[in-house]
Amino acid sequence: MKKNRLFLILLVITCWSTFLFMKRNEFKRFLPASIAIGIVTKYLNSYAKRKRFWTFGQSIHPKIPGEDVWTWGPFFTVSMWVLKSTYGKFPLYITVNFIIHVVFTFVVLPKLKEIKVFKLKKIDPFQYVTILTLRQILLYPFQIINQRFFNLSNEK
Repeated sequence: MKKNRLFLILLVITCWSTFLFMKRNEFKRFLPASIAIGIVTKYLNSYAKRKRFWTFGQSIHPKIPGEDVWTWGPFFTVSMWVLKSTYGKFPLYITVNFIIHVVFTFVVLPKLKEIKVFKLKKIDPFQYVTILTLRQILLYPFQIINQRFFNLSNEK
């Protein structure tokens, strides 16, 4: 279990350290939408926990839910990077996200299940990909609204 905890800590540190390679104004531009989708994900995970759709078996600390590690670590940072790389090109955005979700679900999840970090319970992998994809489709309008109402589209 200590190896799993170390893995999760390194995962979060690695994910967040990638922001060192993002320009400050790009980070500020995509941060509000990523926080909004992180909050949606937090509520989705809460619902999924009650319905037992999936379970998180390990966290970085007993007081931090395992789902928060994934929400504010890899999911948050990947959302920011995908938005930064594909914003304004919706078909590319959808394609890139779909590929990431399929790889995560069918390649990474089995490994996480083996080490007892994350496991699908009452849904199958295809339903999980659908949930991830719908969540990412929701992220795009958050960014559009953010840019239109807060006039961040000119910052590049």
